[in-house]
Amino acid sequence: MDPSYSVLADALSKFHASSDWIKALCLISLPAMMLGACYCLMQIFKEVVLAFRSHGEAVHGNPLYAIYQTEDGRWMLYVRGEMRELKPEDFSRFGTEPAIRRH
Repeated sequence: MDPSYSVLADALSKFHASSDWIKALCLISLPAMMLGACYCLMQIFKEVVLAFRSHGEAVHGNPLYAIYQTEDGRWMLYVRGEMRELKPEDFSRFGTEPAIRRH
């Protein structure tokens, strides 16, 4: 009875029959490919972990500039520790009116 065909035996036969530089290239390329794939997967994992970790963290430090609307509808400007109310003429310089938030 004939032995059945084996892909692995055929690949090993062709590997042993090839030249030395082809053997070296095959032996180096497989570990290099595995290392590259592991590096790519670790980069993806790192980005996902950083995205989830930084999502819940509060921003630390002091605000330098902020515009916000109070509960009674006034617009306030905060610049480097000083706060003042913005008047309608402050907005008219820019050709726009602030959006009024309704409670």
